[in-house]
Amino acid sequence: TPAALRLDKGTYDAATNKTTFTLKYTAAADTEIWTGFNMNYDSSVPANDWLGPSLLGTVAAGKTTLEVRGKHDQATIYAGEAYQFRYRFTRFKLMKEIGGGKAATNSTRTQVRNAKLRYHETGYFRAITMPEGRTNGQYVFDATVIAVRASAIGNPPTMGPDQFRYYEGVFTIPIYSKGERCIVELESDRPHPCKFSTCEWVAVLTGRSRALQ
Repeated sequence: TPAALRLDKGTYDAATNKTTFTLKYTAAADTEIWTGFNMNYDSSVPANDWLGPSLLGTVAAGKTTLEVRGKHDQATIYAGEAYQFRYRFTRFKLMKEIGGGKAATNSTRTQVRNAKLRYHETGYFRAITMPEGRTNGQYVFDATVIAVRASAIGNPPTMGPDQFRYYEGVFTIPIYSKGERCIVELESDRPHPCKFSTCEWVAVLTGRSRALQ
């Protein structure tokens, strides 16, 4: 985030037990303010501000400030307008080499069990599965992973020199459908970042015939 737009820490008033946040600009649309994780394990930060992302409130269009109850002046804060991020995977199908290129095999049934999605420095996303003839599935990742980051359960006592390994992982997306008959999408409407590198899938391959060349 450019320094000119970076949100300053909130101002806490002990008499009213409220924290005031001020944007660097007048909100053109409703702007949400969220807390993030306490990445540095600072004990002075209230526990409610680092146990997971939480919505503090919304700055209305045309306004610049937000007043919320509680002490949040040391919290890591994200602010931004809500918009819909969406990514759709190509269909999960077995491919083979044909004439220097690749094409889907027609003689092999691909029954997909799940997909393994690797994420990095991610705060939130939803995985939506849309199989034909069945109800859509929704699987939410909200960064509450046990034994990593500032987790309330299994909090690592030390981060070590390679602390970035605590900010990545693998999210399993249940699919249980024929690969050609299921659409899988990633969605997010929050200001928290989401970053993905690879996706692998696990399937049962059944060959009912033999292709001739």
